[in-house]
Amino acid sequence: MKRIIFSALRSWKEQAARKPLLIRGARQVGKTWVVRELGKLFRNFVEVNFELYPEAKKIFHLNLDPARLIRDLALLLGKRIVPGETLIFFDEIQEEPKAIQALRYFYELLPAQHVLAAGSLLDFELEKTGMPVGRVSSLYMYPLSFIEFLAAQNEALLIEMIVERKDETPVSAPVHQKLLYLSLSFSILRWRSLFWGLIRLPGCSSLMPLLSTGVKSLKLLWASRFWPIPLSI
Repeated sequence: MKRIIFSALRSWKEQAARKPLLIRGARQVGKTWVVRELGKLFRNFVEVNFELYPEAKKIFHLNLDPARLIRDLALLLGKRIVPGETLIFFDEIQEEPKAIQALRYFYELLPAQHVLAAGSLLDFELEKTGMPVGRVSSLYMYPLSFIEFLAAQNEALLIEMIVERKDETPVSAPVHQKLLYLSLSFSILRWRSLFWGLIRLPGCSSLMPLLSTGVKSLKLLWASRFWPIPLSI
């Protein structure tokens, strides 16, 4: 699936004077997925999730020297880290505030190393620790847009029509019906993502059967009412 933010990430990769990059955004918007896709452009990709691998936090407790950090991370994870060839991804970085502080030293002492970090609750931690001004870049990732949804459905001509808007002549009824169905299907997809985010909250897991059934019913309803062709949702 193509995400608009990916082009900005590719540009960041090629910048000579890049800074460590923080990707901010809500849960379930695709932050981890898009970073893993970027990682495919590197010779090596090292991912450290501080929620899943809490032992990695202790590496930051000795000091924040980036040369030592990448040495110990490589030894702990068994993956070679070569500045300029390896992307280091700190996921759920808000779980270790010292890792946030370490980003500035990657910029100052080891600028060749590509370092990227993300976290669903990152903004709350930044309010407490602050962002190293002038030492770290930041990008905000939004939920899937309608244009991105159309790209996933291989609807390049519809995207071109919507973005460029060269012709003000109304489209015919069948095309309008297709657009309406795509719009409603996109809305269902967004609601489904919201529901999955809700049931992950404490005390909401009991809602899963109800929410799952509701989403499936909506999909069937719209499919039978507006468009006979199934979509990849």
